[in-house]
Formats: sequence, structure tokens, C-alpha cells
Amino acid sequence: MSTRITRTVAIMAALLLGLMAVGGSVAAQDSTPAAEKPVTVGQTEVDWSGDWEYDPTSSMESQATLTQVDAENGSIKLATYGEFADDTVDDSSAALETFSSSFFEGAGAQSVTEAGSGTLENGAVWKIYTFDLQGLQLTFLATVSETADGAFVVTTLTGNTDQFPATIEQAQQEITLNGEPIYLAGVDAQEVTSGLNATPVATPDGA
Repeated sequence: MSTRITRTVAIMAALLLGLMAVGGSVAAQDSTPAAEKPVTVGQTEVDWSGDWEYDPTSSMESQATLTQVDAENGSIKLATYGEFADDTVDDSSAALETFSSSFFEGAGAQSVTEAGSGTLENGAVWKIYTFDLQGLQLTFLATVSETADGAFVVTTLTGNTDQFPATIEQAQQEITLNGEPIYLAGVDAQEVTSGLNATPVATPDGA
């Protein structure tokens, strides 16, 4: 298993747990400092608008992390964009599996259930999962593609399951890459979330 990717995901998982705690305190959310933007990840300039906040603690040269917390409504949103040059991972599908399994393990997610997967027109692979964490049902969407020089481009979005189609569309509108609205490019919010109300088979790692 890639240590480079798993270290990054461990930081993401810790952030998610922190957001759960922040969700209980409006004052904590309001105290988050604003960050200079845009930020550069690998060869890509990441920018955002709306209420997204850049989290410098869980961001690094290879990944940018954006968050939103609405404590009053119990709403949590976590968006990431990363570029990882890692020759210990064979392909995009393996990178996605490594990333997602490490995320769920690090967060202590319960009832992890795969709710859909596929390949986008641009060649990126995607999977969507639901999971329970501290009384909330959340959804995790990840897409992974590979650049010409062998780096893996990993995009993830985590949010409340009952709001997730709208969360995807919001992220697509408000997060830009190199000045273009191509975050989660090719993802149809209604199509990829069509399995969320079904009863998919739980993954082996699900509790």
C-alpha cells in the first residue's frame, strides 16, 4: 500500500473528525482564518468562491482541502483536489481503492457501503460510498485519473447523504481548476447518486 497516499488520507480523515467537532460550535467555524487564494497543487491552480474555506493544516503541495460547516443544520462538506506521483500504485483503480479504504479506516467510518462506480468520458474512474460517522450519514465520492507523466489526479467530495446531489453541483460551480469550472468534470450529480436511495451491498470493510 502506498505510504504517500495513505499519509495524505490520514490527514483528511483527521480533518473530517475535526469538522464533526466543529459542527457542534458555530463560534469555532467563524474563527477559521481566510486563506490567500488561489493555491497551486502540482501543475494546477485551485480557486474557489462561495462559503468554501481553505484548510492549510490538511493541505500540502500535493493536495488542497476545502471545507464548509453549517452547525445549525448539521451540514458538513469536505472537498479535495490532489496530484500524486506514486510509482507504488499500479493504476487509477488501485489508487482509488487505496485512497478510499485509508480514508474510511482513518475516520473510523461505520456501515461503509458502495453505492455506485464507473468510468467517466474523460477516462477517470469513480466510486461513491455512504457511511455513518458520529450519528450522521455521509457520502464520499472519489474520482481518479492519470496524467501523461504518470501522476494520479484524485478528486474527492464528502457531505451529507440527503444533500449530496446539490453538494456535487455546488462544488462544480464554485471550485475551479486553472480558471475553469472543471472540478469533478464529467460527473452527473443525479446519475452518480442514483444508487444512494437503493440498498447496495456493503463493502467487506464496512462495519
